[in-house]
Amino acid sequence: MKTASPIPSAAAASPAAVGAAPAAGVAAGIASVAASGSAVAPAAGSATARPAKRRAKLPRIPSGAGGFALTAALFVAGLIVCFTTGVPVQSVVDNFSFNVLVIVISMDLFTNMLAKTGAMEAAALKLAGLSSGRQTALLVMLAAMMYLISAFLNNITAILVVLPCIFVLLKTITPDRRYLAVFFAVLLAMSNTGGASSAIGDLPAVLIMSTGVVSFSEYTFTAFPLMAITSIVIVGVWALVLRARRVPQDRDASLFAIGVLRSQYRFAEVDRKTAIPLAVILATMFVCWIVVPQSVVPPEVIALVGCLVATVAYRLAGNKVSQVVDLGSVLTISGFLFLAAAVSATGVLEAVVAALQAVAPNQQVFIALVLLVASLIAGLVGAGPAAAACLPIVVDLATTTFQASSTFVMVAYGAAICAGSSLFLFSATAGYVLSGKVAAADLTDSNEKRFTWSVGTYLAYGLVNYLIQMSIVMAVVLIFF
Repeated sequence: MKTASPIPSAAAASPAAVGAAPAAGVAAGIASVAASGSAVAPAAGSATARPAKRRAKLPRIPSGAGGFALTAALFVAGLIVCFTTGVPVQSVVDNFSFNVLVIVISMDLFTNMLAKTGAMEAAALKLAGLSSGRQTALLVMLAAMMYLISAFLNNITAILVVLPCIFVLLKTITPDRRYLAVFFAVLLAMSNTGGASSAIGDLPAVLIMSTGVVSFSEYTFTAFPLMAITSIVIVGVWALVLRARRVPQDRDASLFAIGVLRSQYRFAEVDRKTAIPLAVILATMFVCWIVVPQSVVPPEVIALVGCLVATVAYRLAGNKVSQVVDLGSVLTISGFLFLAAAVSATGVLEAVVAALQAVAPNQQVFIALVLLVASLIAGLVGAGPAAAACLPIVVDLATTTFQASSTFVMVAYGAAICAGSSLFLFSATAGYVLSGKVAAADLTDSNEKRFTWSVGTYLAYGLVNYLIQMSIVMAVVLIFF
């Protein structure tokens, strides 16, 4: 990414600034010599100058180094597990889910191209206009939009694209603190439930489909309505909470907010020449995933070919192709998958399952305990790592004990992981992204106090979302197991 030069151009600089440049250069040279410890003649009448003490500088951690350090730690931890338990490293590598990485990268690149067409911003602006600035209506409409986008595209990219126009609107209507907290908690929950509603929505769903226990169509047609019901319940509960402590809203102020938003984005246009072909290609990919058996054409091949065709269409529409892959995220996912594969090969997780089975009075309670533990692990260490680590156990249960209801086992597992990802702000990658963007937006509430959305602020809302989601998961267990 290019950064603006701190040196003004000659055309932009004023005469005074140009005239002052030599003096500034001399002063900078003197300061540089003084800082290096060289003697500089003191001014007349002044005391003898003492050399300034040089302050020791702490080494700066390069940007992105933390992510790569985490990735290195994951691979090292996986190797340690292999060496200390006698698990052959080659067997772990042979079972590595490369197909998952192909799908994740392909869909990420596809989403980036679609995001540049302006279609997502246009949809957000349209919904904001339909809400007329009414806070509850705005919450419901944007939640529905986030759910649908996250079901078919990268939810993090969707959040990054939609947030700017949301911030403009929120800054204008200045809602109270409770509304802001509820709004972002619902937005995060919808990105999670939407991602779990289709087989390519997020990493856990992709992992589940990659096992071959369920096909794309089996997972999607079962998970989408389940996650839609879950989303409706979540949004409904929070809408009732907001309505119960309803704060009077100025109708004129709401309409003014919509006017400000439209003014800010009055020159924004949707690149239909690019958006329509990309939408057709995406729809074709979904049809192929549904119709073509995984044994004939694997899902990762469809994702890769679809991404390549979309790139060609993007270029033919007159756009410059400048695809960038977030290498840090890809390597981190790889590290989690490697560590999870190593841990799974040790037999530790099987021992945990045996312990749960020993205390469970029947199979229904047993699978409920497994899903509960998986959701808590997802809340503590993240959805991706938890899904990868616990997946072999769930696959074994789905193909043996619960073979008759294997699709529901896998979908319930995805829903449990999704519930865990909503528990804490750090449980999902989207939580980190959303928190950082809210902090940078410098939002203020109706009392003109700065709003911060941190782990502590989200905790109560995340717990409610988690309980709602897990209640529905347990209802599925009672009905279908």
